[in-house]
Amino acid sequence: MDPPEDAIETSTETIWMEDGIVIAKLTGEPTTSATVEAAFAVYRDLTKGSPQPLFLDARNWPGADAASWDTAIKNIQSTLSAIAMLVTPETLSKTGPFPNAINQLMIPVRVFTDEAEALEFLRG
Repeated sequence: MDPPEDAIETSTETIWMEDGIVIAKLTGEPTTSATVEAAFAVYRDLTKGSPQPLFLDARNWPGADAASWDTAIKNIQSTLSAIAMLVTPETLSKTGPFPNAINQLMIPVRVFTDEAEALEFLRG
């Protein structure tokens, strides 16, 4: 999935809205609390305050520090309605228990290796 010309660039993500889904492609830069906060600011702007699903392409993700997980948890429920995380076997190991914990406690979260399956989950 290629971003449109009007996609918003942060230091770690390229973000846009498509068919009611926030699309975020991680650029390969490490995730920190500040970069997560910047991404959520864009998500909130795109969704206009109404929680929407997020397709997070994390195939190029080098990982995150502990503070970034805390920042994400504080923002997820008020901003997103579901998350489909696209990973490779290498990036899957970097997610740890986070997707499962959020899925059990907050909103639906699933991890995929197939883009079409991830999008179907969010549209379903």
